[in-house]
Amino acid sequence: MRDGQLENWKCYLRDNPLRYMMRREYPDLFQRALCLTIGGVRYSAFGNLLLLRQPEKHQVFFHRRTDGIPTENSDFWRTESQRLLAAANSGDVLVTPGISECEKRIKNMALEQRLRLIHLQATPIGRYWKPERSRFDACAAGSLLILAPWPEDMPSFESEYGRFHYLNTLAETVCAISHTTSVGVQGLRHAHGG
Repeated sequence: MRDGQLENWKCYLRDNPLRYMMRREYPDLFQRALCLTIGGVRYSAFGNLLLLRQPEKHQVFFHRRTDGIPTENSDFWRTESQRLLAAANSGDVLVTPGISECEKRIKNMALEQRLRLIHLQATPIGRYWKPERSRFDACAAGSLLILAPWPEDMPSFESEYGRFHYLNTLAETVCAISHTTSVGVQGLRHAHGG
């Protein structure tokens, strides 16, 4: 066994009854869709699907550097992060893959403060996939939807930068969804089980 593996298993076993009870008591907050189509791209999804229909969504997108300095040290970061967090605190939804350092900071603040968040991830969501604790707790609060584009719908990229840029393009598409936008859903089920 690797260092820490036994402790990870103990935590998993301790948390499993709570996870099961939460999914059973609040099934709408733990929906799993194995095929959700948005703008011609197929996704698997986990969490509160109603967040897609919220009228006000804001993309969280920051380059790693702004004007030659790390973005987290720029005036742009200070003003834009305040604007995004104020919008989220008023009930708007933030949308991000959380790739750059600044995007990760906003994503983590949203998770900690239970602000509404749609998180795009590159890792597929299969039938037995489960989020880690912080995202599970955000799902339980109804404040999180996790979307993962199907690997078959991801173009091949020569670099990680290309893949990350594509995820930010998908985040922009998700932000454009309104209550009248057609979203195809197949394989929708409540995420019960241990």
